[in-house]
Amino acid sequence: MINKRYNREETPFEHYYYGRYGFEKLKQEVSYEGYIKCKLVHEANNSLIIPDLLFIKSEDGLKWIQPLCFLANQLMKYDQVISCNLFIDISCGNTVRIVFRNDGFVKSLYDGSQLFQCQIIGLLNLSDYATGSAYLKNDIPYVELYHHTKHEFKKKILSSMEFKVSEWNIQGNKRLKNVAYLYMTPLNAIKKHGDLIQIAMSSTGKITLITDKLELPRFHDSEWLRDNENEISTITVYRENTKDRSESIQLFVEASTLFPQHINRHYFNETGFYYEICRPFIHRIAVGNSEEKIGFFERTISHNKELIVSPSYIIIGNCLTKKGIEAPYNEEETDQIFKIENTKVNILEFWFDQSNRDHYSGKIIKQNRFK
Repeated sequence: MINKRYNREETPFEHYYYGRYGFEKLKQEVSYEGYIKCKLVHEANNSLIIPDLLFIKSEDGLKWIQPLCFLANQLMKYDQVISCNLFIDISCGNTVRIVFRNDGFVKSLYDGSQLFQCQIIGLLNLSDYATGSAYLKNDIPYVELYHHTKHEFKKKILSSMEFKVSEWNIQGNKRLKNVAYLYMTPLNAIKKHGDLIQIAMSSTGKITLITDKLELPRFHDSEWLRDNENEISTITVYRENTKDRSESIQLFVEASTLFPQHINRHYFNETGFYYEICRPFIHRIAVGNSEEKIGFFERTISHNKELIVSPSYIIIGNCLTKKGIEAPYNEEETDQIFKIENTKVNILEFWFDQSNRDHYSGKIIKQNRFK
C-alpha cells in the first residue's frame, strides 16, 4: 500500500520510504491557492530562498505539506512586481511548482521566515499528499505534529500539560550545552524500523549515509560496503525500538517556533545540483536550557516565545564528501552553513534592493555547543 501522506510504501513487515524524488510525471496540471513559509539565506557567494512549509486550501480546510527537495529559486521583476518560481518535490515522487509575488506578502514571522500567498501548481487531488492539518491565527500558521513516547510518560504529560525537553542532539549521541529540544514529527505513529530511521533513531544504533559519488544498488552486502568505504559514513544514532514509542500526543504548533531543518546539497552532474531537506520528518522546538518545560493548552503548544531559541543559521551539507553528508548531524563542528536574513522587509524586494552585496560576512551566529 502507498501512503501518500508520508512518502512511503507499507507492507505488514516494514515501511519503505522513498529515497528518490520527482520521478512521477505530471499528467494533468491543476492550480491551487495556498501559502508558502520561506526564508532568505546567504552563503559567501550565494543567496537562496528556502521553502520551509507549504499550505494548501482544501475542502477540508487548510493542510500543510512538507517539502522534501527543491531547486534554486527563479526570480523575475517587471515594473514593481517581483515573481518567484520554486520547484519542490513532495511525497511519493511528485513535484509542484510554487509561484508567489511580492504583493502576496502576508507577514514576517518570529524565526526570520516570511509568509506569502502563493499558487501551487501540481497534480489532481494534491491535498491527498498533504502531511497534516493546519490553520492560520492572526496570519500565523500552526501545523499538526506528534510527540511519541511510552504509555506511562504520556499519562504524566497529559496530566501536567507540559513537556520536559531533551539536552541530546539530533543523533542522540551528544549532550547540548546551550540549547535543549522538544522533538516532534508529522508521523502519527512509530510502528516499523523504517519509521525509526526517519526520526534519526535505529534498533541497531547506526545509520548509513553515502556521498553523491556513489550510487546505492538495490541490493548490497558487506563486501560492497567495504569496497566503497571511502564514500560511506556510518553515524551513531539513538538506539531505540518501536515499543518505547507506542503512544502519541497530537498537537498544533506555531510554525515559526520550529527549529530550522538542515539541508543537503546534492550533485547530479558537474554543474547541476538540488537541495534536500535532511530528516524532513523531524521537527524541533528549542529552548535555552534543559530545565525549561514547554507547555500546551487545548492541544496547542503555548510556550513563551521569548524563551524559544531561533538560530540565525542553517547547515548546508556538501554531499560530495563524507564530511559534508555528516554536517547536518555535527551541528557544533561544521562550517558549511547558510546564514538567515532576518529582515522585516519583503524578502523578494530585499533581493533586488540589496543585490551584489556581502550579506554573509557581517552576520554573527551562535552555533550549538556540546558538553
